[in-house]
Amino acid sequence: MSRSEGARTGQRPWTQAAGVHLSALNAAAAQLQISLDLLAGSPDDSFVDRSNDLLDKYLEFSNWLVESAPPLGTEDAVAELSSVAGVYRLAAIGFRRLVVAGIGTSPNLLASCNALLEQGSIHSDRFHSLTN
Repeated sequence: MSRSEGARTGQRPWTQAAGVHLSALNAAAAQLQISLDLLAGSPDDSFVDRSNDLLDKYLEFSNWLVESAPPLGTEDAVAELSSVAGVYRLAAIGFRRLVVAGIGTSPNLLASCNALLEQGSIHSDRFHSLTN
């Protein structure tokens, strides 16, 4: 086994755990995207709950990322994970502001939330391409 193969083998448990945490974060972001698509109606408490759920998943994910001690050679993957978490956090905060202010009050904020969710998806895909 070459040195690089050994390093990848040592990274596998961490990348698998990261993938599990990332899946939970992506699922919460997908629910937020559904809410954004439905926000044209009158928002109710479930809309805020989806924002809270994404923020909770963000905190869990961020705490895990800090405490997980990523193995050497995963720096690019860690950067992508950090980016996913950051843009999803911003999307959740922006979404909450939309719910409180009303969808019609800020079309730019709506566009920003959608763009942030898309950017998170791109970083997530990039993480998977780096670790597969």
